[in-house]
Amino acid sequence: MLALNLLWFVLALMALILVHEAGHMYAARWVGMRVEKFSIFFGRPLVKWTRGETEYALGWIPIGGYVKITGFNSTEEQPAELKDRTYDGKSPWKRIFVILAGPAVNILLAFLLFAVTFWIGTSQSTLTTTVDRVTPDSPAAAAGVTPGAQLLGINGSSTGNVASLGEAIRGSEVGDSITVRYLTPGGEDVTRQVVLQPLRTPDGETVERDGEPVPGIGVTWTVERLPNRSYGFTEGLSESCLLYTSDAADEHRDVWWGGGGGG
Repeated sequence: MLALNLLWFVLALMALILVHEAGHMYAARWVGMRVEKFSIFFGRPLVKWTRGETEYALGWIPIGGYVKITGFNSTEEQPAELKDRTYDGKSPWKRIFVILAGPAVNILLAFLLFAVTFWIGTSQSTLTTTVDRVTPDSPAAAAGVTPGAQLLGINGSSTGNVASLGEAIRGSEVGDSITVRYLTPGGEDVTRQVVLQPLRTPDGETVERDGEPVPGIGVTWTVERLPNRSYGFTEGLSESCLLYTSDAADEHRDVWWGGGGGG
């Protein structure tokens, strides 16, 4: 298993490097620069071949790759007939274009891969208000909450989903006393007073936001699996764009820690 995982890692790394360096190479050619060498990985080449004026190689040290463009090192002397095709001989905007092409292609590839994933279809799931696990010595444990219990409300207000439960909990601070209403697996409607503790990850680390501990009651929620959902062309592109926004990242974090995965 370790060998297989290592193989997949190397193949994925090769793909990322290939795309990145190809961005530099084709951008350089497009603006008229001469590409001397294109290499995936460093070190003595395990295999190499020449096509046109460019040598292609695969090194043995898997820590990156490179494209050698004529004139990139300004200290090297170049034949007069190649002066117009050197990196140093091109205008600043063309040099900037070549430098940015590598990371730009990586970003574009990630965007397209996400879009393809949405077009093919992604597995869907939703968190329910039914408790999956209760952290020992937590406020929920002290209130008698057990796995299979369904949380009905916080501080007297009924909450129909995990997100609203999280919002209700985050409206208080660590050390505050809140009222928790829940339905036991046997169907008994119970209301208890609990004191909020810092929310912790499964590894026991305190979850913080803006330098302050996030309050929690010490439960995780059950996950309900939904049918796979595929997106149309435009919708898939839109969803892929949302993954690059900080708001989407914050929303994902809030769903998991603020009353999604744990509460």
